[in-house]
Amino acid sequence: MADSSIDFPGDVVIGPTGPSGPTGPTGPTGPGTGDYEFVSTVVISDDASIEYQDIPSGYDYIYYFENLKPANDDVDIYAQTSPDAGGSPVYDAGTSYSDQRGAAQSAVAIFRGLGSTGGECMTVSFWLFNPGGTGFTLMKSQGTALNISGNSVNADNYHGVRHSEAVVQAIKFTTESGNLESGNIHLFRRKLT
Repeated sequence: MADSSIDFPGDVVIGPTGPSGPTGPTGPTGPGTGDYEFVSTVVISDDASIEYQDIPSGYDYIYYFENLKPANDDVDIYAQTSPDAGGSPVYDAGTSYSDQRGAAQSAVAIFRGLGSTGGECMTVSFWLFNPGGTGFTLMKSQGTALNISGNSVNADNYHGVRHSEAVVQAIKFTTESGNLESGNIHLFRRKLT
């Protein structure tokens, strides 16, 4: 199947009592989350990648991955950004990232070693902080994955930075190999003051 891509709607505001979010019926909560509003849900169905284009500035974003399962076993899930708006963004030509793997990476790790056997899947929140700002773009992910083969639950946190001061207009989520087989991505945002 081809890549999936969605454009942001106008100003969709469901409000703090909208659909269930990562931590309950009022959406994301916790330190620094403020009043996030629900924007959209993407249903993953054997997609090479999921892209969000024409990202409005003036917001922080949370991409909540619910029961994400890759097609291939033991793969890493990544995010890449682009300063290009509309059409066909070029992801990271000449841009590098730093995360727990070190400097000069081609993408930010969201989760590493995710399995595809049986009921293996991950549920992760991925924060994209002020993509419309003029400084480096900060990103963070936190979540858990079920690993059937090892009969264990893994909890991971990843932090990354995009080494470019260009405004982020698009973001792409993908794996190191194979497609994203199933799951949902729920998008939330909060207005910066």
